Amino acid sequence: MRGSLGVFNLFDLLQLLSQNHSKGCLNIFHPSQREGRVYFDTGRITHVSFGALIDADALRGLLRDERGNFEFAPGRTPPEETVTVGFDNLILSVIRELDDGMNTTERQIPLPGELDTPGVLEAEKLSALTLAADEFAVIELIDGERSVIQISQTSSLPLEVVQRTLVRLASIGLIEVKKRSPRVARLVVGLSREMTGLEICVDEVILRSWDKQSGRPVKRLRMRDEEGREFVFDAIGTPNLGAYALFSNNALMRFDLRANAQVLVKPEN
Repeated sequence: MRGSLGVFNLFDLLQLLSQNHSKGCLNIFHPSQREGRVYFDTGRITHVSFGALIDADALRGLLRDERGNFEFAPGRTPPEETVTVGFDNLILSVIRELDDGMNTTERQIPLPGELDTPGVLEAEKLSALTLAADEFAVIELIDGERSVIQISQTSSLPLEVVQRTLVRLASIGLIEVKKRSPRVARLVVGLSREMTGLEICVDEVILRSWDKQSGRPVKRLRMRDEEGREFVFDAIGTPNLGAYALFSNNALMRFDLRANAQVLVKPEN
């Protein structure tokens, strides 16, 4: 197997060799005249070199500057076995450090949207992975139902930290993030002591999503309660509200709405 990096993604190439339980050496001929070597034994990386760098530092250097030609030589053995962690742990640690030094415009993989929903694909991998504190906090909240913004709010982690963590976990095949842009939101009725009028207050992330779908700012929302009654309210957005629809005490009494009841909310056309 041989080719050029740029046509082939190095990270995908490493995953392919690991998944195929390959044994041998991936030689990378870099334009800087440095040669990279990644040794595999039944899919596990056992040694990496890139110029004077070895192992995680070498792999980080190769992934940071993906250029040159490559060739896989089956059966080749390393001069020594220096990598003691499994493939996923090695890749995750390298990606983690690469991500920490990268700004938003440099990212090749787009961050997931605020309303996208992550789900765990490979639960059995969890026991073998050494997770950072942020990664563990995010994994604990992934249930296939919570959105990215809900995970951020529940974990008290900044939104971009959650998004970057999800990209890392998805890159090793641990999770999958499903694109979601719901037209109807299922929310829970709550009381706002700051509100006095007859408006409905929802999370600004939800409003922003509806704005994008509609191509214009959404000003009014239609709400349907559990009894099938429908009401239309002027919309107010607020940050970090999550899955709640807030009303003033006046609105709750006037429309006979119950706190903690579930309602369906959508933009009013």
